[in-house]
Amino acid sequence: MSIWQNKPDRDCTTQNFRIYRTPVGREVELVCLSPQFLGVKLHYWKGRSTPCIGHACEPCGNGHRPRWKGYVQAYHPATRTIVIFEFTERGYQPFQEALNQHGHLRGLRLKACRLNKKPNGPIQIAFAELREESPHLPKQGDLAAMLERIWEIRQQSYTFEPRNHENKPPESPRTEPQQTEPVVRLNGQPPRH
Repeated sequence: MSIWQNKPDRDCTTQNFRIYRTPVGREVELVCLSPQFLGVKLHYWKGRSTPCIGHACEPCGNGHRPRWKGYVQAYHPATRTIVIFEFTERGYQPFQEALNQHGHLRGLRLKACRLNKKPNGPIQIAFAELREESPHLPKQGDLAAMLERIWEIRQQSYTFEPRNHENKPPESPRTEPQQTEPVVRLNGQPPRH
């Protein structure tokens, strides 16, 4: 097999997306491209965010509790770029309410700001009533594939399968892990207990 190709293996447009966090000291306005959000429990481990993989999770084994984060692909009109917007448990409720009210998020305008001057301070999210027309919006990509690429999940052969089939953060730190922890398969095989 030749190493030379006349086109990339993937669509080049999926390779340069970055996770966009709400900046400090100013409000940001975005337009949702994803029909719904995705959520995952993450650890900040060895200088980067990494998904919690359940039973074989090194950060969990070292006493680091995961935190839930939500993601939606969005268009940033001010910079004319497509980003992956990250929000915390606090932002879950406005997203879920918008999803319940409109049936999907695509085309909804959201405004987000930090409630203090800290880079990881709490985020306030509000959705505007104005909906952008879908034909005028950029095409949405495969959000899960983009996040997997950022976190290098495919290279590790991890497959995530939500146990409770819900896309929401845990109710409290004392909830049962089996209800919200993903089932992780390494190379397609279930974990050994």
